[in-house]
Amino acid sequence: MPFIGAKLFRNANQSISNGANTPIIFDRIDYDFGVLTDLSLLNRILIPASGIYSIGGEITWDTTALGTLRALTLNAQNPTEILADIREGPVGISLSQEVRTE
Repeated sequence: MPFIGAKLFRNANQSISNGANTPIIFDRIDYDFGVLTDLSLLNRILIPASGIYSIGGEITWDTTALGTLRALTLNAQNPTEILADIREGPVGISLSQEVRTE
């Protein structure tokens, strides 16, 4: 079976509203084997067939204020949440979050 996969990035900062779920708009496709991405919908990967897939996401947040919650979620057919990492951001330093599933 041929490899099917895609890797997308966001290189520039993106403004995230407080208290609202905000899709990350990717600005670079590293690779796309299997036509999983659509340049007009760069906040999602389209899975074309049933099967077992390895899916992940990673984000680094800028410094935060006291009590700021940071959430990284993977959704299927929004708003169905597959998994999430939600935690309070440390004060004065950046926070990295990562989620993976298979």
